[in-house]
Amino acid sequence: MFHLDARIPVILATRPSALDTDATLEEGGPTRGTLVGFDVSPGHAAGCTCCAARSNAGRALAGLLHDRARGRTVFFKRVVAILHTSAGRAELLDALERDPLASACFRLSE
Repeated sequence: MFHLDARIPVILATRPSALDTDATLEEGGPTRGTLVGFDVSPGHAAGCTCCAARSNAGRALAGLLHDRARGRTVFFKRVVAILHTSAGRAELLDALERDPLASACFRLSE
C-alpha cells in the first residue's frame, strides 16, 4: 500500500531559501519571522537528567510548528535548515530521530 508521508520536510542547506512557503532554521542565527535560530546544546552524558528534555533544535522546531498553527507565521510547507557545524547537524538529526514531537511532525528531506 502506498503511504504519503505528511510530515513537514526539513532540507539541509547552506543559505536561506527564497520561497515564501519556507521557514528557515539556522544554527546560531537570530530569530525573526520565519527565521528561527538555535544554539547547539552543551553535551553531557547520555541519559543525564538535564539532557533528557528537548534539545535546542527540538525546541526550535516545536516553536516553528506552534507559530504556524497559531497563524503567527506563514503556513510554511518545508523548513530549510542552515547548519554551520557538525554539532549543529548532529543535534538537528537527533531531534528529527528521537524528539517525539519533531519526529512526528518533521522529516529529513533529500
